[in-house]
Amino acid sequence: MTGVIIVGVIGLVCSVLLVVASHFLSVPADTRVEDIRAFLPGANCGACGYAGCDDYAKAVAGGSAKPNLCIPGGASAADQISEYLGVAAESTMPQKAVVRCSGTCEKCGDAEEYHGPATCAACAALYRGKKACSYGCMGYGDCVKVCKFGALSIVDGVALVDESLCTGCGACAKACPHLIIGMVPVSSSVTVRCSSHDSGAVVRKVCSAGCIGCMMCTKVCPTGAITVKNDIGAAWRALHDPQKRVVIQIAPAVRVAIGEAYGLPAGENVLDKLVTALKIMGADEIYDTIFGADLTVREESKEFLRRLETGENLPLMTSCCPSWVRYVEQERPQFIKNLSSALSPMQMFATVLKDKYREKDAADGRTTFHIAIMPCTAKKMEAGREEFRRDGVPNVDLVLTTQEVIKMIKESGIRFQMLEKESPDLPFGMGSGAAEIFGTSGGVAEAVLRCCLPDKSKNVLRMLEHSGLRGTEAVRFVTIPVNGRDVRVALAHGLANAAKLLDQIENGEVEVDLVEVMSCRTGCVGGAGQPYALMSTKLKRAHGLYEIDRSAMFKRSERNPVLDAMYAAGLNERAHELLHHEYKD
Repeated sequence: MTGVIIVGVIGLVCSVLLVVASHFLSVPADTRVEDIRAFLPGANCGACGYAGCDDYAKAVAGGSAKPNLCIPGGASAADQISEYLGVAAESTMPQKAVVRCSGTCEKCGDAEEYHGPATCAACAALYRGKKACSYGCMGYGDCVKVCKFGALSIVDGVALVDESLCTGCGACAKACPHLIIGMVPVSSSVTVRCSSHDSGAVVRKVCSAGCIGCMMCTKVCPTGAITVKNDIGAAWRALHDPQKRVVIQIAPAVRVAIGEAYGLPAGENVLDKLVTALKIMGADEIYDTIFGADLTVREESKEFLRRLETGENLPLMTSCCPSWVRYVEQERPQFIKNLSSALSPMQMFATVLKDKYREKDAADGRTTFHIAIMPCTAKKMEAGREEFRRDGVPNVDLVLTTQEVIKMIKESGIRFQMLEKESPDLPFGMGSGAAEIFGTSGGVAEAVLRCCLPDKSKNVLRMLEHSGLRGTEAVRFVTIPVNGRDVRVALAHGLANAAKLLDQIENGEVEVDLVEVMSCRTGCVGGAGQPYALMSTKLKRAHGLYEIDRSAMFKRSERNPVLDAMYAAGLNERAHELLHHEYKD
């Protein structure tokens, strides 16, 4: 009995000590987390980039996440959270899922029997799908299983979206192994319900509802809004043609996104694996577009300093983004004179390459066929512009998007994750850290300013890094001292935001010297040719480029020794001819 009493007393004392300790050692809970959590829909869909609503609420309360990342909650949730926190509300664009396939069981039959796990992922991995069309919906409903809102169903072998229930969270798009589910603005009323990349003859054999690429839609569209362009077939033909020397350039944004298709983290630099894959597929030489970006920086920085000195045609507007250039030409011709005459990195590289290889082609009887791998669908349009031809031959023969290259690698049966690393070829595989950051919003302006600033110390690099050039705000204004004067820089990503900026400039509301515009949100890392991604993933890609810059051998474009040698060998005298184009109304 005594032992029981002793044990009871010890237990009581310990309980008292625990109560006292919890009182003095407890951390007050942030009541804002529960309040913010109440504004969220509770779907735990992960569209915000966090594990669930609770984690997102903690991140918002802690200041590490913005209030507008909840896609299902939309503008309502963002406004409520912003008002609660006392911060300015940022706009959100509601989205919806679309299924780019019409190949029902009746219209597209099965090519083989499949008896494996009843999931799209397994069927795609083992058999590229059971249907006669290897690009179509497999109908096992991986998208249905991940949708927390009941917005998807499988009807006659094809996924169907109930737009009244769809919140635009994007979970279905991430779950689709064939990438046929995309996210578009709710306001979008036109969808091409076919994802096939085969020729019309092949499509017609396997699916009665497939797009055959007849181009009639492009011909009847009164505004020119529709284009049909797929270059996978042309790329394979070039790679298999012994008379063609296939030379490839790879844009910075591609290397931090393509790995996502193979389960690698967003932002991981897989350039060396991509080089290996392309060599296996038949490419002769593979170079890095950062070489062209260094050329662009050199030429554009000289042009900018000249305009600053003369005051002529300010602000200078960057011209690397083809959609932005086309927008100015068609909608804002009064600003054409402000566009930089310096070619985009893709065109800079291609022009120099084709010029250098003319003698080589004549000597060995081959033709250099130049392919550019870009994160941007608009680069296809840029490559086709008449002014970017010499003697009737385009500088860039073919543009492949990141998604097209992903499909080609899968068609080759290459296990990307297992590849050994191989560096780009020299001499055009060398570039600076400044060229690497071209792929994200603010990167072009920062690269140009690194070149323009006379002080080349590390402190200046840190100043630029923290100046506000980097960021996610739709429109940003930064002032940087250059050669004794304050240079006013404006940065915009998204054409709608660029349009507002141009209105401000035209109305005299703002005065700026340098304008960088990228049509895609977050810049090239979020390009239309990239794998579909939420904002959080795009930011990881941008961070990946900044990390490459951080570890780069040299940080400034003017430090590229290959460029020094080329300018000394005669490029300096031909720079205007090869590297510039005057845009005209």
